[in-house]
Amino acid sequence: GINAEYMGKAAGGGGGAGGGRRPHKRPRIPENPEDVDTVAVVAAAEQGFTEEALTMFFSALPGYAAFKANPRMGGGFVKFETPQLALEAVALAEAESIPAAIAKSSMSTL
Repeated sequence: GINAEYMGKAAGGGGGAGGGRRPHKRPRIPENPEDVDTVAVVAAAEQGFTEEALTMFFSALPGYAAFKANPRMGGGFVKFETPQLALEAVALAEAESIPAAIAKSSMSTL
């Protein structure tokens, strides 16, 4: 294992098409929050917001693209057309006491 790993690092270092300095060192790079177009809604269920209520609320907002429920987190993820619209949605949600924040990364469209 060690030898193959070393060989892989050595091989990946060159100029090549990628041009990236570091080969696969950090598996998931968190996106810049300014580039994230997805809102995370956590523990909304505990405050009495149903999945249906969340869908209705967010789907009425400008730029709404998709809602993906996640019962384990008591809410889900809401994708918007742009990061700016996602930010505005967080502010609007908070005004309605819906616990929302910009997600760590953008939801890939299904």
